[in-house]
Amino acid sequence: MNRRPSSVLLLSTAFALAPAVARQASAQPAASASASASASPAPPPPTPPPTPPAPSPVVTTIDAEILVLHANNSGRGIDPKVRDLPQLKKPPFSSYNSYQVLGQSRIPLPLGKPVDTTLPNHGTFRLSFKEALAPARFKLAATILQPDGKPFLPMLEVSLPYNEFFFVGAQSYTDNKQEGKLVLAVRLLKER
Repeated sequence: MNRRPSSVLLLSTAFALAPAVARQASAQPAASASASASASPAPPPPTPPPTPPAPSPVVTTIDAEILVLHANNSGRGIDPKVRDLPQLKKPPFSSYNSYQVLGQSRIPLPLGKPVDTTLPNHGTFRLSFKEALAPARFKLAATILQPDGKPFLPMLEVSLPYNEFFFVGAQSYTDNKQEGKLVLAVRLLKER
């Protein structure tokens, strides 16, 4: 009776479902294979550590220029070599109306070793390079000794960059019968 058509219907439904299930099964491995391939790409190569900055060159010697000046009130004016130094126009140096350059020298200052310069009054100006504080800034120590070797000016420490003068007032000095004072102007020179 009606049994035959329903069994045929069941079989044809089973055959119709089978290819769909097979298609899903065969599609799943491919999908999961492509998902696993895209989910874990190859890791990037490790980043090398940053290169440290090059160390600053160690300064073991600097050059200093020393000007020995005779400060007085002779009315002769300021020597053209130092005329443009603004420090000479401010107290205490402005109390003199004349400055004459008696000597000019350039000396190497090795780190930690004092260097002596003989002054016109036979005293000694002792200058030492103590340490490099920062790029292009240096600590110096200065002393003035009397002709007998006793200190006139105990150790004075200064910190300065290249090409900036510092001044030291020294002893009384008479030159060509003109009384006055010795003044020392010191600066560090960058070029060796």
